[in-house]
Amino acid sequence: MEIKRVTEYNNPLFSQIVLNQRGAFLIDEEPYEIEIISSDSALMRGKNRENYKKLIEYFRYYSPHILNFFDENDKKIISFEKKPALTLEVDKIQPSQFYIDEDKVNALENFIKNSKDIVIQVVKSDEGYICVDGHTRLFIAFLKNFKTVHAIETEFDNDTNYFVSQAKKRNIFTIKDLKLVSHSDYKNLWIDFCDSYFNID
Repeated sequence: MEIKRVTEYNNPLFSQIVLNQRGAFLIDEEPYEIEIISSDSALMRGKNRENYKKLIEYFRYYSPHILNFFDENDKKIISFEKKPALTLEVDKIQPSQFYIDEDKVNALENFIKNSKDIVIQVVKSDEGYICVDGHTRLFIAFLKNFKTVHAIETEFDNDTNYFVSQAKKRNIFTIKDLKLVSHSDYKNLWIDFCDSYFNID
């Protein structure tokens, strides 16, 4: 089974709301959707229900705050135990990324009404907390002048050290230091950088 996340924002196979939420996936080239319907729940659509479990596992790596998954008939597929969430000050979180995709900001901005709508993933270091996933959401918090966001702590890995060190070399210490770039520039500047580090062709 091959799961691929759809990263463009125009694709006739998917609803626009799902594309904007980045909940569009291809499993062996078949379309599957995960539509977030509340702060902790999502609706799933796709050809083969047997693939849902693997897709949920993949999805929750990036969105662990989504706990309840339902099918198109509102039948519960699975629920997860809620992890304790931290409340962190936006300007005290160290990024591990260098750029923000302008298209992602535009797609997500309308879904975020207050700071409670933002949940990021962080790891704890000797100097404080590091954002490891959710930089776009954190950037929107900065744009909307939110003082705090919710965060879920995850496991530290060696890759984080490298990306944080590279961020600091670029004078990136808080989310406001990240540069907002076009979608194409984001691919060239950030995605290619990550692919090179992880030796992805």
